[in-house]
Amino acid sequence: MDLDFTMLRKFTQIIGPSGSEEQVAEFISTQLRPYCDELKTDTLGNLIVERHGSGKKIMVAAHMDEIGLMITHIDQDGFLRFTPLGGVRIPNLVGQRG
Repeated sequence: MDLDFTMLRKFTQIIGPSGSEEQVAEFISTQLRPYCDELKTDTLGNLIVERHGSGKKIMVAAHMDEIGLMITHIDQDGFLRFTPLGGVRIPNLVGQRG
């Protein structure tokens, strides 16, 4: 499987915040299906891909989700209230560009 910038661009532009990784999992499934023997999703939404063989076994583990913010309220002055999705450290947001 060749990793070209077109595929990488598509992969990185998929919206997949914590708790909503379905589109990311579908994209990965589509890309890996031709190269694997078994592809399944467990009850927690983990994508499990297997390629059978007699050689050494390796495991590649990665997160499919991305951290983010969910806007919960916009007040009359335009100020936003939000809740973090994933491992967002609120103090690190001060001074960050959107």
